[in-house]
Amino acid sequence: MTQKLFQVIVIILIASSCDYYDNRLVIANKTDKPICYDYDLDTILDVSSTNRKDYILNNSIQPNETRSISIPGSTDMWIRKIYQSKDTTMSFYIFDYETVLLSDWDSLRLNNGYVKRLDYELVELEKIDWKIEIK
Repeated sequence: MTQKLFQVIVIILIASSCDYYDNRLVIANKTDKPICYDYDLDTILDVSSTNRKDYILNNSIQPNETRSISIPGSTDMWIRKIYQSKDTTMSFYIFDYETVLLSDWDSLRLNNGYVKRLDYELVELEKIDWKIEIK
């Protein structure tokens, strides 16, 4: 009886500890400088400055580095997230690492301090197999 109970408890613990992530999105930095990135469902970065600069700096990608961008929730979370937008479009903002380092977040956001804004509809992301190359 106790062995059976132990097996049931182990199965419950294993099943309840499973975390699901969607890591289909990949960003490749094909430039010769480090970059930072952010993404949003809107074409305007309307995010408060609380800890945002640190967040952006932590989302840096070195030259010739490729990084998978994971979001928790389920294995189709990127698709779900894009469907939350008005027109199934996700905007990706690419920043120069040095500029982010030397600037405050509010001035970057309000003055469009990003180097590029890339807008992808869901069908476009699927077409490029969820791999965004920054050149």
